[in-house]
Parts: sequence; C-alpha cells; structure tokens
Amino acid sequence: FPTIQAAFNALNAQGASGVVNLRVVHPYSPANEPSPPVPLTLNGYTCTNCRVSLIFDTTVIISRDVQAAAGARFVFRFGGTIQNFALRGRGKLTVAISATQGSGAGTNTGIVGLVSTTTTPLTVSGFSIDSVTLVGKSRDTNFAGIYVGDDGTLPSAISSSSSAQNITISNVSIRGVSRPIYIRGSRATVQNISITGCTIGADVANADVPNATANDPSWAASWGAANNIGGIHILGAQNVTISRNVIKNAIHATSYQMAGIRLDSVENFNIER
Repeated sequence: FPTIQAAFNALNAQGASGVVNLRVVHPYSPANEPSPPVPLTLNGYTCTNCRVSLIFDTTVIISRDVQAAAGARFVFRFGGTIQNFALRGRGKLTVAISATQGSGAGTNTGIVGLVSTTTTPLTVSGFSIDSVTLVGKSRDTNFAGIYVGDDGTLPSAISSSSSAQNITISNVSIRGVSRPIYIRGSRATVQNISITGCTIGADVANADVPNATANDPSWAASWGAANNIGGIHILGAQNVTISRNVIKNAIHATSYQMAGIRLDSVENFNIER
C-alpha cells in the first residue's frame, strides 16, 4: 500500500482473516497521506480469527494539523468495530499535532482517538498501542494524547450502545497535552484496561521552584491545563491495571487538584509501582 490510509481503507473494505501485518518501511512518507485535517482513519472491519498489526520498521514522524470538529479532532482516529488491532511503534514512531486549523478551541483535539458517534457505536474487542511517542502542540491547546470517548463533544463518554474492552497501552511516551490518557464510559461499557510502562510529561526547567515556572515554555510542553484532572484519567470502567508508569511535572498557573492517576467510578482496579 502506498499509505497507511490506503491500508486502512482496504482493511475496512475487505476485513481480516488470520494474522495480518501491515509494515511501514522505508521510504514511507507521511506527506503522501490525505491532507490534514482529515485524520488517518480506520472505520472498523470484519474479523475472522484475526490479529491485525500496524508495525513500524523505519523511523517515522507523523506531524499533522487537526481541527476542533467531529471527524477531524485526531491524528489517528479509530471507530466502528475494532478487533484485535495493535499499533506497534517499536520505538520508531512519533505522532504529533503541528497546529489546529479553522475555528474552535484546539483544546477539543487529540492525537489518538477511539470514538463513538451519534450514528456509529464504538465496539472494541482488543486494541493495543505500544512503544509510540505522542506529542501535542501544548498542554494549553490540545486535549488528549489517547482518548476513548464520544467524538461529538470532548470530553464525553462513549455511547451507551458502545463497548470498549481489552485495551492495552504500554511503553507510550505522552507530552504536550492537557490530559495524556483519558478514557470515559461506564462500568458496563469499558472493561479490561491495562496501562503499563508509560512516561507522561516532560522534563522541565526549575522544577524545584514553586509557582515560579507555571508559564515557562518547558512546562507547556509537559501536561495539565484544567482543574480536577489526571495524567491517567479514567471515568467509568471495570477491571483496570495501572503499573510501572512515570507521571511527572504537571503545573498550571490557575488550575488545581491535578493527580498523576485519577479514577472515577472504576470498579476492580490494581495500581502498582
């Protein structure tokens, strides 16, 4: 396939059977993808005992504009029925937001979105993202690194007819967004979430000087720009494991009660160092 989007279109049209490995190799160029703010979009596929992986065998930086509107909020957008899908960066993939196009607040944008809509429920039964770097333009201008919720309004829960199960986020580095990992549903719709080995936030200047660096550019490159949020923030879920993550350097001049990990209405969870 000439582009990732072409591979996604074929997967959507033809479905998958057995093991399907989509490998990104040299001389792949992100410039050949559809023009922004159209996301790289996978709108579901049929699966017959399938296991689908998008694997990066060459170093790639995908830096794209987004737009604060449904259907255009994310760099990577997953919807519909997603089964046994893995985004494997292998330490070679960086996905970044370069700017927000058009009107509307850039705070209604994100980097990777798994989303429902008013017409299409999200049905995830196996999704993983591993060894990828996600970079927002600024913690003040971009909402999420990884977002699971509805696409109509950020932030909102996936629709009641949706289901997001068996989601694994591992060895992902996220910075430059307000809410690095944000998952929202209910205990009935979101189950079996694992977040392991991730690094959230950036190194900053003058970290030991209270209240002196809130507007320093290095802090804007970290995370946190609202009240009552978390670096890992899950609202409504069942069976959650969070282990061996590093969450650092959240500060904002006017915000308060930012937690490294925040769980609301989560049943049966395990948090490990």
